[in-house]
Amino acid sequence: MARIKRHATLRLWRRSREEKRRLSQGGGGTVTQQTSEADNQSNSDRKIVLEDLTVEEIDRAYHCVFHFNEVYGSLLLKEEGLRDDIEKFCQLKASMDEKITNIKMMIRSPDSERIKKLKAATRRSSELQDVILTLEQDLASVKLGQTVAEANYVQLMCTYSQ
Repeated sequence: MARIKRHATLRLWRRSREEKRRLSQGGGGTVTQQTSEADNQSNSDRKIVLEDLTVEEIDRAYHCVFHFNEVYGSLLLKEEGLRDDIEKFCQLKASMDEKITNIKMMIRSPDSERIKKLKAATRRSSELQDVILTLEQDLASVKLGQTVAEANYVQLMCTYSQ
């Protein structure tokens, strides 16, 4: 009696030969088999015969996959370069602003040489600010280009998936 109770739970885990064969062949149940048949039918409709492809279709597929990667990669490199330039010019402008502050603190009497240095430093600082703004606009246009490239890629992928 004790042996029956001990091994009774193992019987719950035993499977029949038919059940084992069905599971080993990948079939889980009737619902899974119905969906796999529908998938097989849709996949057979989508199968592409390489010999039947035209040069235009191959070019479109190349454009869809590889051209996007090339364009997006170049945009990422350009973005990184612009970010580095912006950071460099911001540091340069900060140092110029610090020099302007130091020159202003040193001016007790209006000496013509010090005033010239102050005007030159102020002009250089405003030029750096203009360069920074231009680079930020370029960065914004690169970001816009990335968004356009992504949108074109998604549109092409939707076209090919249909």
